[in-house]
Amino acid sequence: MKSGHAHINNIRRCCALLFVLLSFCISGYGQTTGDYRTVSSGNWNNDGIWERYNGSSWTTPTSYPGENTGTGNVDIRNDVTLNVNPSNSIGSLSLGA
Repeated sequence: MKSGHAHINNIRRCCALLFVLLSFCISGYGQTTGDYRTVSSGNWNNDGIWERYNGSSWTTPTSYPGENTGTGNVDIRNDVTLNVNPSNSIGSLSLGA
């Protein structure tokens, strides 16, 4: 039979593991203000193929990623033709479904 101290240590280990796993989930799937994602195929400079995260929801932007400062992560989910050279930096670029 385990002592009460051993049970407390097991509970602490389980809580620590749960905290670590939740930290990875939250940081891996969170959006940040200034992130972009595609909603359809088209040319990079076509604002209509993008959505931009404004801190609480995804909205239609008034500029394409890299046109202005503050572009975060860019997630390309559709076919996009890079027909311009964005004048500002982009946080990261991911290609996926």
